[in-house]
Amino acid sequence: MNPNRKLWNENQKYLHELFDKHESKRALVSFFIQHAAVHSAQISASVTWSFADEILKDIPDNIWRRVPAKAEHSIAWCVFHIARCEDVAINILVADEPQIIHRNDWLNKMCISIQHTGNEMSYHEIFEMNKSIDIHALKSYRLAVGCKTEMITRNLKPEQLFNKVLSSPAFKE
Repeated sequence: MNPNRKLWNENQKYLHELFDKHESKRALVSFFIQHAAVHSAQISASVTWSFADEILKDIPDNIWRRVPAKAEHSIAWCVFHIARCEDVAINILVADEPQIIHRNDWLNKMCISIQHTGNEMSYHEIFEMNKSIDIHALKSYRLAVGCKTEMITRNLKPEQLFNKVLSSPAFKE
């Protein structure tokens, strides 16, 4: 197994252990390492390798848009979905702030109108999104989401790490 992937798997287990033990300071440090590994290394000055960079490097746009045989989603849809889930979870549930997708004209930049996470999209809707989405803008949106997550989580106090979502300001009336 690739040493980076092996280390990532070990760090993921360690992060779960820290959460189980409510060791918030170490859990935050571990989270930053894991988060950086699934985003472009551009979001963290301390990381030189990431899954995103390794896997998505040099993939032509037509491959990003292609839905493989016996599959339901393209790489573009998967990256969009992951970015949207992170955008919603961190900005609404953790920070009680507007989502990245609603800032800086991201929908127009990506040439799409889809604001949801894509969970309920039909094959036809996925096909249409794959045709129209601007891949460069999608990559930039994912990077913007990752950077915002990094900023928000760096400002968390360790004790906030174990707050229940329903105690988030977004759920207070």
